[in-house]
Amino acid sequence: MDRHRVDVSGRRVFSIAAVVFGASVMAASCTLPRASLTALGDARRLSAAMRLAFGAAAESSSRAVMAGTEIDSRQAAGEARQLRQAVQRDAAALVPLLQALRYDADGRLLQEFSTRYEAYQRLDDEVLVLAVESTNVKAQRLSFGDGAAAAAAFVEAVDAGVRAAPSQLSRHEAAAARAKLGVFQMQALQAPHIAEAGDTAMTAIEARMAAAAASSRRALAELLAGLPSSAGGPALAAFERYLAVHAEIVALSRQNTNVRSLALTLGRKRALAAGCDDALLRLDEALAGHASTATR
Repeated sequence: MDRHRVDVSGRRVFSIAAVVFGASVMAASCTLPRASLTALGDARRLSAAMRLAFGAAAESSSRAVMAGTEIDSRQAAGEARQLRQAVQRDAAALVPLLQALRYDADGRLLQEFSTRYEAYQRLDDEVLVLAVESTNVKAQRLSFGDGAAAAAAFVEAVDAGVRAAPSQLSRHEAAAARAKLGVFQMQALQAPHIAEAGDTAMTAIEARMAAAAASSRRALAELLAGLPSSAGGPALAAFERYLAVHAEIVALSRQNTNVRSLALTLGRKRALAAGCDDALLRLDEALAGHASTATR
């Protein structure tokens, strides 16, 4: 039988066998060799794993910044670094696969990601170091803990001194009230100082703290002048103890590591992370396009 047939109008029509043969040739031309298909599958898995690990690393880094304790911050920072290393390993493994597949455009996308990722890692290292130092959290804990206890001890010592010298009671009580007020003002200013990000504003708060401390010291000196040393000594010692704790709180707050790490996370780091994720997304889409073409 002739491999062609003629319809009633005299036109040639391909036989079913010829059509099937032609389709098989076209399919073969669009299908990669088995080894290349395997390489493409591996490349897609690595690309997907990189994107997942990168997202998890960014999330762990954010947890390190927001952690309420130094232990939690350290743990989250360690997780972030491990996940970042996983991203690097997968990126290194992906390079030879893209080269073997001759996916030059995909290789350029991977290089774009790697360049952005290097910048991201440098900034993330800075963020994690600041987060783990956690000086603002330490300052807040000290303010609510030893700082509050030292202030309470000062108030108690002052009140005990006033009770020990009942003569001229009204004068003693007025000086005691001014001495305690100065300490209360210093306490009240600690929280805004710990939360403040700007050096200029922090300096202004410290000036108000210094003025309150000076006022408290003057009032205490006036009080002690009318008290026996046995009554005034404990009050003076308690005041100096409070000033020492207060100075430690301010020094920790000045380092501002939590505030700085949060600012970096919400600012520059967010932009770098978005760029990295965009490059990974485009790489995923490119590899998915190859897979669609290869199996069509």
